[in-house]
Amino acid sequence: MPTYEYLCKACGDDFEVRRSITAKARTEACPHCRSRKTSQKLSGGRRVPRGRSSNGAGSGGGCGGCSKSSCAGCGRH
Repeated sequence: MPTYEYLCKACGDDFEVRRSITAKARTEACPHCRSRKTSQKLSGGRRVPRGRSSNGAGSGGGCGGCSKSSCAGCGRH
């Protein structure tokens, strides 16, 4: 289940909400002050340690996004 990051515009609190990817997006109440003046933050997603792929695929020693032996040969990083 994905984790969504939010920022409360009333008190400045950062918080996370876990919900199904198929669930409708909605305004979440701040757990600190209960305000509904919140906004979803843009998240960079999950970071994968170097040398491993996120899905176990890829035979290279880099990020797993290609078959090159290093990220320098891949051009993505």
